[in-house]
Amino acid sequence: KIAFFFLLVAPMVLVGGVLYKIVDKDETWSDAIMTSFYLLNNVPGADATTDTTPHREIVTQFIVFVGIFLFAVIIGIISDEIASKVEEVKTGNSTVVETGHTVIMNWNA
Repeated sequence: KIAFFFLLVAPMVLVGGVLYKIVDKDETWSDAIMTSFYLLNNVPGADATTDTTPHREIVTQFIVFVGIFLFAVIIGIISDEIASKVEEVKTGNSTVVETGHTVIMNWNA
């Protein structure tokens, strides 16, 4: 599930970089891709309010909304994994280590 998530994020960063390059011909490819990455992952310091043209503003808002969607997806993946582990423990399907450890009984510090 996590690998699928990363396979989904990488193209989104590239698409955002291409969109930035299309709307701003003066921006370098590396700056466009880095800006897309920062906004998509909500990196602290990435300011979505400093755009100078309406086209850049539209691209920025698109990337921010996609980032919110991807954050919701990763929260769903994490909650699903936690729920499946809890269900595994409830049903008794988890492994129990029965050898290779020492139990100290009636010991107080």
